[in-house]
This record gives sequence, structure tokens and C-alpha cells, in this order.
Amino acid sequence: MITNILLFFDIGGGELFIILIIVFLVFGPKRLPEIARKLGKIVHEVKKASSEISREITRETESVKSVIEAETKKLNHDVDIVKKSIDTQTKEVKNELDTLGEEVVKKTTKPEQEDNTLNNQK
Repeated sequence: MITNILLFFDIGGGELFIILIIVFLVFGPKRLPEIARKLGKIVHEVKKASSEISREITRETESVKSVIEAETKKLNHDVDIVKKSIDTQTKEVKNELDTLGEEVVKKTTKPEQEDNTLNNQK
């Protein structure tokens, strides 16, 4: 963790040593362990808060994800129903057109057959 902080501030080893000497001179050797403990507690609390926020975000995104998946299933089901309805209606129309087409063919070939029969009789 300290390495990440140091990299964030771009602090090298020599610079860190100077900062520690200044802290030692300002606060003294008696208060230095107390300050280190407080700093450790602060870092721990920051980590804890960060992980809590991360868990909360994960929990909320999972909740939203499950709602979206449920709605997607409903929509897919509705689309399937509409598709089946369209397929059924399309088949009915095709059958009706086939039937009408057959009737037209019968009616148009029937007069030709009568004409052929009349011509053959002459």
C-alpha cells in the first residue's frame, strides 16, 4: 500500500528518508509511534471504506443486471408469441392464395378444354 502511495506521489527513497527525518524532528521520538498507529488506522479505514463502496456497487449492478435479464426474458417471450402469430397468419394467407390460384387455374383451363372439345367435334 505504501509503495502505491509513494508511486502516486512519485517519491523516491532519498526523498522519503528526508521526510521521515523532518517528521522525527517535528514530532519527536515519543510521539512518532502514536502517529504511525494513527496513520495505520487511517489507511485501514480508507481500505475498509473502499471495499465497502466496491461491494455496494457490485451489489447494485447485480440487482440491475437481474432486473434487465428478467425484462429481456419477458420481451423475448413476447417476441416469440408475435412471431408465432405472424407465422400462423402467413401460412393461412399462403393457403388461401394457393387455393385461389388452383381455382383460377381450373377456371381458365376449363374453357380451353371446352373449346378443344368443340373444335374436335367439328
